Amino acid sequence: MSVNTVRSESDDALGELLSDHSPEQLEDVPVYALVHLITASLKSPSRARWLHSVVSTIMPRGADPELLHTVERFWDLNERWTFRESCVDDFCTEYLIARKNEWPAEARERIVLAGLAALASSDFDAANSGAEYERAVGRFRAALDRVSGDYFDTLAGEAVAALDGRARELAPDIRAKAA
Repeated sequence: MSVNTVRSESDDALGELLSDHSPEQLEDVPVYALVHLITASLKSPSRARWLHSVVSTIMPRGADPELLHTVERFWDLNERWTFRESCVDDFCTEYLIARKNEWPAEARERIVLAGLAALASSDFDAANSGAEYERAVGRFRAALDRVSGDYFDTLAGEAVAALDGRARELAPDIRAKAA
């Protein structure tokens, strides 16, 4: 089966999955998808609690139980990204950047903040240290920098600095909720 066939089938299935979601929920899907990818990629005492903690801290409405379920299905339907060595880059390019016009500026800001907050809160213990951890965080950080450059254009540096500062402020609370 070709990549285009797989992509169209998963896009159709994703469209069906999202058909009963509100416009506000649709804006939040990329936030949940990005945080899910980060929390699934780095070690933590509980990926599910960490995911919930990040989104409940970032999202104005708190964590949405329906979207927590939706994001599991999102990754089931889009596993084409998860089995690639370039998973993070491909997801950011093919989804977060390619579909950026589907989300208002506030949603794009939440996407970047959520990713940075997940990374800032990822240092749970000694398990998340060393070269492998640093490489993984570096890959996510570089991908978020690319996404930010595309989302915020000439203001990217300024926007990322502000969002990174906010993410670092939120990190202790996120870790505490996830414990």
